[in-house]
Amino acid sequence: ICFVPESRPPASLRSSLCANGRLAFLSRWQGVSKLCSDKSLRIFLPLAFVAAGKGAGINAIALFFCKAKFGLTKETFAPYVSVGTVSNAIVQLILIHPLSRMMGLRGLFAFSLVAGSVNCILYALVPSPGWLYLLAGLSGLANVGVPAIQALMSNLSESVPGMTPGVALGALQAVQSLIMILIPPVFQAIFAIAAREHVLLSLPFLVAAAGNLICLVVLLCLPKSYFPHSE
Repeated sequence: ICFVPESRPPASLRSSLCANGRLAFLSRWQGVSKLCSDKSLRIFLPLAFVAAGKGAGINAIALFFCKAKFGLTKETFAPYVSVGTVSNAIVQLILIHPLSRMMGLRGLFAFSLVAGSVNCILYALVPSPGWLYLLAGLSGLANVGVPAIQALMSNLSESVPGMTPGVALGALQAVQSLIMILIPPVFQAIFAIAAREHVLLSLPFLVAAAGNLICLVVLLCLPKSYFPHSE
């Protein structure tokens, strides 16, 4: 991915290093420093990254957790993944628009953090495999924050000199991709320690729930002036 040639014409690229496509991936990170230069974005970015990383981390250890607790295999775990995929599709295609109109973008992000925390806590307390179908069916609600984050970043980027919504979303995607790579091993390490020390196997889910709640508190403490186009 890093070395995919740049599709834009060389004339539109500021850096000659990126014009030949060999170092095109560098141009995709130029917007990150611009994003961090704005106060609103500098505060909001960590919330977006923690929320995205939490989901990636939980997905990385879900099978190991269910195997250790319920004896599930890849074959018996696959139906839960399918239910979760369908749930996410229904939420993104049908529910996201009415929810955003009712709550606003910031409210939608807050809702996703609450839903994610509740889902993680219930996952930690689930008594039998049958309940996993219910949790998988509700898991899509925790992902409504993804389009909310993208829309908020697009709106907030308008206040940054030299920044456009396209550049902002590109920078956001670049950092989120990095988070998706770095966070799963952290959650796998937490689960491995919990399993080895015979403590709570559900510890990664509790960590994820706590991370979501911290993000929620920070989000609710931000003044509405930070999100002039999102309410």
